[in-house]
Amino acid sequence: MVAQVDKATLRIAPATALQRVVSRLLFEGHSATAGHQYLNRITGTNLALAAAGRLPTRPIERPIFILGIGRSGTTLLGKLLGVTPGLAYCNEGKAIWAQAIRDEDVQGWFQETGRYRLEPDSVSAEETLRLHRQYGWFLAMLRAERIIEKYPECTYRVPYIRSAFPDARVAAIVRHPGDVAVSIARYEEANGSDEATWWGRGDAKWTVMCTEFAAVADPVVLAHMVPEADPQTRGLVEWVLGMETLRRSELDAWISYDRLCAGPTAIAALCDRLEITDPSRPLAYHREIVAPTPVAYDHSIDGPLMTHAQALYDELAARSL
Repeated sequence: MVAQVDKATLRIAPATALQRVVSRLLFEGHSATAGHQYLNRITGTNLALAAAGRLPTRPIERPIFILGIGRSGTTLLGKLLGVTPGLAYCNEGKAIWAQAIRDEDVQGWFQETGRYRLEPDSVSAEETLRLHRQYGWFLAMLRAERIIEKYPECTYRVPYIRSAFPDARVAAIVRHPGDVAVSIARYEEANGSDEATWWGRGDAKWTVMCTEFAAVADPVVLAHMVPEADPQTRGLVEWVLGMETLRRSELDAWISYDRLCAGPTAIAALCDRLEITDPSRPLAYHREIVAPTPVAYDHSIDGPLMTHAQALYDELAARSL
């Protein structure tokens, strides 16, 4: 589907459908696995003008950041919240962040080098200003009051987000690590190429992850952070590193993927936590597109790493909506 616009979106929130197309074309950017990279020239020109302060902006108030490992339900959650009137959903604003901050792109789509973790003192005031200008232009162009950004790399950047956007609302979604690992492996099989995979251009994402987290990873995890790790094992490592980072972060809410799919209670509670006063459209959209998801994990990677991940999952699921 174009820009994640489905029939339910057109029926329940037609204005959101137009917002999504504009966001996809002018703000989010296009990776090699997603295709249409020729459109990055248009996206880049738009964002360069915004970052330079040459386009109008709106104040960024109470932005919402949706965090979690890719293939955990972050897109589903962003789509559900994004149909709310007055909110504009940016699905992985990779080009926005790469335009604003040096060495930010861990996958190598827009920059030569990248880093996962951003701290308040590792990003300059000018870079933060460029980020604000682009998001401000995003709100102005889409005539929205609040932004919802779903960008999994921000999973490792909560301290910076809290510094750059003091009134931000930050939520994380948690899905069973085995299901996530299987989903990542399936995505790579379906969308990967010799040039680019889930792990970035030339394995950039996996290389940065192994280098950046080698000093802090648990020994059980570190033993699997090797170039020859299979796709499911890599996915499990990514899940553990991301969830351990979020466990130490200041969040406004955790939400369980399984509970999100089971019924409307979790999304209604999350709207309250995020100060979305009218959840009627997210609830209506939930009824249209969400259903319980079959377990995908086949226990093929059971072992010490999975045991470590399972214990972490049990802890986080217990605190989730």
